Amino acid sequence: MESLNEQKQLDKLLDIINKNNIVVDRSKIEEAFNFAKLKHDGHFRLSGEPYFNHAVETACILAENKFPQTIIIAGLLHDTLDDGDATKEEIVENFGEDVFNIVEAVSKIGRLKYRGEERYAENLRKMLTQIASNLGVLFVKFADRIHNLETLDYVTPDKRQRIATESLEIYSKIANRLNMGNMQSMLEDLSFKYLYPEDYKKVEAILQKEKAKNSDYIDKMIKKIGKLLYENNIKNFKVYGRVKHVYSLYRKMQYKDLSQIFDIQAIRILVDNVEDCYKVLGIIHNNYKPMPNRIKDYIASPKPNGYQSIHTTVFADRDKVIEIQIRTYEMHELNEYGVCSHAKYKDNKIGAEWVKNLEKIKKEAADDEEFLESLKLDLFQNRIFVLTPKGDAIDLPEGATPVDFAYNIHSSIGNRCYQAMVNGKIATLDYKLKDGDVVEIKTKKYEDPQEGWLRFVKTSLARSCIKKWLKSKGQL
Repeated sequence: MESLNEQKQLDKLLDIINKNNIVVDRSKIEEAFNFAKLKHDGHFRLSGEPYFNHAVETACILAENKFPQTIIIAGLLHDTLDDGDATKEEIVENFGEDVFNIVEAVSKIGRLKYRGEERYAENLRKMLTQIASNLGVLFVKFADRIHNLETLDYVTPDKRQRIATESLEIYSKIANRLNMGNMQSMLEDLSFKYLYPEDYKKVEAILQKEKAKNSDYIDKMIKKIGKLLYENNIKNFKVYGRVKHVYSLYRKMQYKDLSQIFDIQAIRILVDNVEDCYKVLGIIHNNYKPMPNRIKDYIASPKPNGYQSIHTTVFADRDKVIEIQIRTYEMHELNEYGVCSHAKYKDNKIGAEWVKNLEKIKKEAADDEEFLESLKLDLFQNRIFVLTPKGDAIDLPEGATPVDFAYNIHSSIGNRCYQAMVNGKIATLDYKLKDGDVVEIKTKKYEDPQEGWLRFVKTSLARSCIKKWLKSKGQL
């Protein structure tokens, strides 16, 4: 009976791999499967199920998110060093150095316990160092954590709280910074369910009510839009409905009335190329009146994490207001699967700027306190993006000012800035920028940072540059 169950588990993993067209050596996947089974033999989870099940489910989550063979194998083996007494020699000999490096780093991260942001600084520094050197570590850790969250009922309340808090405050935010929308949503919703169960139930009930109320209408609109695209010679399109995730809706409800949230249910349109995206936008606006100031072109100006799509909110039939999202198939892959998808389309050259900056943050921080301050700004805070006059997106923390923007462009721009134009109008240097603002900085010929700027700048970069200049002049 046990062998039959294991065969079903292997078949499940292989089916997911085949469904997502992941190129693998089947024999290597089976070898890793059997290796993990052997190393976890006789080990059980708190639920009473074999520990090996966790290894398989971790690998399945990775396969569902379209990761390559090396990452899937590392997922199968991720606990074999700590819990299965596997050796470096065994893993390297059978599965290669890359797999071992990921498994070893995941083991190290697993030993770091989250005890709140302040106490976590040094551990966080170590964890992010591992991530910066090998993104595969992060992918496996995400999958490991997602399955742990799915089975969190069996651990003690204190441990449950710690794991859920760490997942929501650290891992989901890293996923967002890497544009890994699918994993971010899973981490957020599963954590939210345990941390705020009553709020979770309320928001979930709202979602279900909205879905039931509008499902027939959404279905009809999907068919209508599909007909319009076909009649206008749009080739190879896909139109479908998207329901907002629980935690995402909860966040919006903190600052918006429910009646003002138009993307609880949205319609998403996928096409082959960018040209078709704009053709579809024209077709939609010719047939549905767009809501003023609700058109966001993230194709022309992508979000700093790489997210691309056109969002427009339109007045539809029966006084309905609905958001429509338009993107290419490739953009959709990138938006859902982030850097992994990016690697797929860019010959495995992952260029996530935030990842590149992790080592820089670590090296420049004088101590744990300064490191944590930088990470709070980059990771723990909500983010906005503002635009240069040329349309380049600049990633900043919420509450950032034109001075923060200037220093983000270049330290000399920050040191010489004296005036800001925001959306074509003069703004004070302490003006709190908003998402989508277009910012232009006016500069002097000479450097003249002001000590008073330290009272309102939000980024550690701006603060550090201002202090450095003031100290060099003996003013601080």
